[in-house]
Amino acid sequence: MTEDAGAAIQEWARLFNAGAYFEAHEALEHAWLRAAEPEKTFLKGLIHAAVALYQYRRSNGHGARVKYGSCVGYLSPYHPSFSGVQVSDLVSQMDRFFADLVSQPRGTPPPPPRHPWPAVRLEE
Repeated sequence: MTEDAGAAIQEWARLFNAGAYFEAHEALEHAWLRAAEPEKTFLKGLIHAAVALYQYRRSNGHGARVKYGSCVGYLSPYHPSFSGVQVSDLVSQMDRFFADLVSQPRGTPPPPPRHPWPAVRLEE
């Protein structure tokens, strides 16, 4: 992990946990564009986590569902943790949060959340 990517992940986590999902996505954009694998796909998964929640908040059920699915897919090789991010914990929270939406028919707007908005945990 490059030093720039590490700093970008720290900023992403701060913004993500504050509910500033669009801004969290932007915080990783530059690092993602410059990254090589396996870092690149990992950063893309974090970006999609933020975008999924951003779309959920905007009542865009389709966008939230698609980005949630790609987030989980991109992050799957990085369990339980990668680059200081507790990936398994984040994915578990995303699964719980999105369960009601994915159980509804496609085209349905997101229901009011029954679970807390996901929060990323960083390793010390």
